[in-house]
Amino acid sequence: MTAAPPDNSIQPSPPSATDAGLPAPLTSTEITPAQSTSALDATFAPQDLATMAPSWQLTPIPGTIPPTSTATDPGWYVTADAMFLHLNQGRNQGLVYDLINLAPVGPPAIVRYGPVVSTNDVSNNVFEAVPRLTLGYRDTDGSSIEATYFGRNDWAGSTAIASNPAYHPPIIYLQTPDTFVADRITTSLSSTVHSFEVNVFEPTLMASQFEFLGGLRFFRLTDQFQLQSHAVINSNFDQSRYSVQTTNDLYGVQLGVRWKQAFNRFSIVAIGKTGIYANDAAAQQQLAYSYNASPVIVRDQTASRPTFSTIQEVGLNGTYQLAGYCTIRAGYNLFVVTGAARATDQIDFSSNPFPSLNSHGTAVLHGPSAGIEFRF
Repeated sequence: MTAAPPDNSIQPSPPSATDAGLPAPLTSTEITPAQSTSALDATFAPQDLATMAPSWQLTPIPGTIPPTSTATDPGWYVTADAMFLHLNQGRNQGLVYDLINLAPVGPPAIVRYGPVVSTNDVSNNVFEAVPRLTLGYRDTDGSSIEATYFGRNDWAGSTAIASNPAYHPPIIYLQTPDTFVADRITTSLSSTVHSFEVNVFEPTLMASQFEFLGGLRFFRLTDQFQLQSHAVINSNFDQSRYSVQTTNDLYGVQLGVRWKQAFNRFSIVAIGKTGIYANDAAAQQQLAYSYNASPVIVRDQTASRPTFSTIQEVGLNGTYQLAGYCTIRAGYNLFVVTGAARATDQIDFSSNPFPSLNSHGTAVLHGPSAGIEFRF
């Protein structure tokens, strides 16, 4: 058997580090103690060392994970507030007066004294809870759109008064068309408010804390005033009922600005809006008498006309971010509606009133609020 001839073909050698663009490896004979530091420095640049992190920093420490969402992140959000608002009731007007006898001896000298009941006595002067809901969406460019509703049906107040037997004569005088004399009066005044609006918010280029807003709003305000009197005259039971009801339906546009300043998790948010609205205002008056259960309607008038109204809104809130998706808030709110028909502004006790509508009234709502916001 003969041995195989040797393979004299030339085998390609592996590429050197220099050919691959990499620094040539340093052998132990090439590195002297004096050169070792400089060689390592050449291999690892200082900027490379700055970007390297120890392995323990790659594991998040519990409690230091940043929020997954902030108020400026894109996405949907919903806000629920409980506002505690006070609503004024227009002008103050006398309703019920006392009759007193200034000459108990001799010919009577009966004069009117008072008033003992006015519209301010009937108004509800407490702060009522009013829910407010907002659904919004923020885009990636910072713009957002929001739909907001708030309202309440029963802003109601009432009062009653009866004659004082110590008076001579012991009766109450009511300034109705026939100057009705009664011995007991009950009055009530109630209102409803409903507001729905859609606004678009656009951030400003000059200051990131400011957003301009523009939108549409529908606002409804109604009032109902009632006054009932009772009397027994010559063994006959008499009673009357006088009522005034007003309705304001406002449709219009509004502009405004929203400002926000953040301090870590705490923020201050202020908003101001103003708008002009077409108001479909109407008022109805009715006066009815019942004489021994025989009712007679002596007045039934309705007046309506389109007019212009305005709404100004101001709000100041403080917010605190509990988590990336949850924020609590509290603040104060003010709403001013001008050019409104209020029930107490329509009261007319004259004998032959002309159907008319007073739409120069003002409704002011103000009070604190508290709520929560969720982002998803």
